[in-house]
Amino acid sequence: LNLAEHPNKGIYKANGNWMGAQGGMRGWSLQVTPEGKMTSFARGLRSPAGLATGPDGKLYYTENQGEYQGTSKLFLLEEGKFYGHPSGLVDLPKMNPSSPEIAWDAVKATKEKALALMPQSRLANSPGSPVWAPENDQLGPFAGQMFVGDQTLSNLFRILPKANHEAALIPFAYGFPSGVMRVLFDGKGSLYAGQTGRGWRAKGGKEHALVRISRSEAPIANQLVDVSRTGSHFQLHFSQPLEKAPNLSELRLDSWTYLDSPKYGSPENSKGQVALTGLTLSEDKKTLTLQTAALPDDGENRVFHFQTQALPATRGDICEAFYSIVKK
Repeated sequence: LNLAEHPNKGIYKANGNWMGAQGGMRGWSLQVTPEGKMTSFARGLRSPAGLATGPDGKLYYTENQGEYQGTSKLFLLEEGKFYGHPSGLVDLPKMNPSSPEIAWDAVKATKEKALALMPQSRLANSPGSPVWAPENDQLGPFAGQMFVGDQTLSNLFRILPKANHEAALIPFAYGFPSGVMRVLFDGKGSLYAGQTGRGWRAKGGKEHALVRISRSEAPIANQLVDVSRTGSHFQLHFSQPLEKAPNLSELRLDSWTYLDSPKYGSPENSKGQVALTGLTLSEDKKTLTLQTAALPDDGENRVFHFQTQALPATRGDICEAFYSIVKK
């Protein structure tokens, strides 16, 4: 259940300025059995726009940026866990807005760590439901990968979660006529994107739309399949052999952090360029390793941003990808 946005002073906003609750289990996920019995499942949600069951049988949800969420995130939704927004905690037994037990400083250390950070206004503002491509060759190199659309930016991207709350995030398609919220694979090689611009502005400009994406037999520009990390080095994995490695000066790697607080969202903090010390192309020419002397690490949730015009594009004429590391 989404929190409410209303100027009413009766809404408990936990020192935030926008979203809050008047009780009624707002900010909670609820479980309803086939027999109709409803029980609480998890708490601390803010604006969970997308819920889905993954191929592994686990529940995933996307959270929108705002107060107590420095940027939009992907979470694994598990029973009994707290996901970061204190407003819904007024529904805990014997709690009320003045209870010190549910204040931000008392609960922030107990919040769940996200699986991925979606860079605000760069990749996502209002992400929808995750969906997974079928495990067959209909989507080529993207088989089995997670796809997520964004309502505000009218785009579609892939998220590849790693161990230890790290993830690669790669643009896939953009320029949709409306906001991408619900995506479905039909099992025959096509992807359907259900879109809306009603109630919230979408970059595409249309009030609603339905788009089908099918795989082309012709070579496509989007050949960046995955990004991985080994220590201070990143590996870019491509579906086709590269003709040659780019010059070191042609590739840029930036980094910044996001802070969760009562303020609405977070700026890009501790932002700076990461110095690249070398590039290595694998023998099959499908993996490009970016070497750095050291990665910045101040214990905050951090995003790394790769971009170059010297490799097959993922967005426009730019090869762009993100890699997120969640610390808390």
